[in-house]
Amino acid sequence: MRDVASFAERLAPDTIIRLERAAQHRYESGNILWKEKRRLAALYLYGYTAEICLTAAYFRSAGFSRIALIDRETRNRRMAQARQMNLMPSDPHPILGWARFLEHQRLAGYLSDQDRQMLREAVNKAAFIYSYWRPELRYKVVDIGDELTDKVQKAAKWLLDNQSKL
Repeated sequence: MRDVASFAERLAPDTIIRLERAAQHRYESGNILWKEKRRLAALYLYGYTAEICLTAAYFRSAGFSRIALIDRETRNRRMAQARQMNLMPSDPHPILGWARFLEHQRLAGYLSDQDRQMLREAVNKAAFIYSYWRPELRYKVVDIGDELTDKVQKAAKWLLDNQSKL
């Protein structure tokens, strides 16, 4: 029997504010790694930046206040719902799935053409990032070029800059 909770179990549940802050931190850490020529590690963090931004945007559009608690069970229930609707794969970090689930939810209401275009762009950015990013990158040692890193960084930055409008 374990008497002490793990570090992860002791962390506070997410909120939209905490998710937004975490996304900014992952992005900044990615930029530091890129400057150090650790491009794969940078790309890895840009992928998490995208996932966090899209998760925060989804919960905002689902009506959660910026300080409402989002625990693991809540996140898992929403992910299961998206999977039942074939919007999200069973991957543990479905960047594109969060983008599609967000789009589906937002399209259920009235949206301007500009808002529809912004959602479509978010899905496109997520698809682009997801085509190069997977959690398994943490086990790899490969060199990727600055051009690819630059494209992924710009897509993550777009999501970071526009998450509150999605």
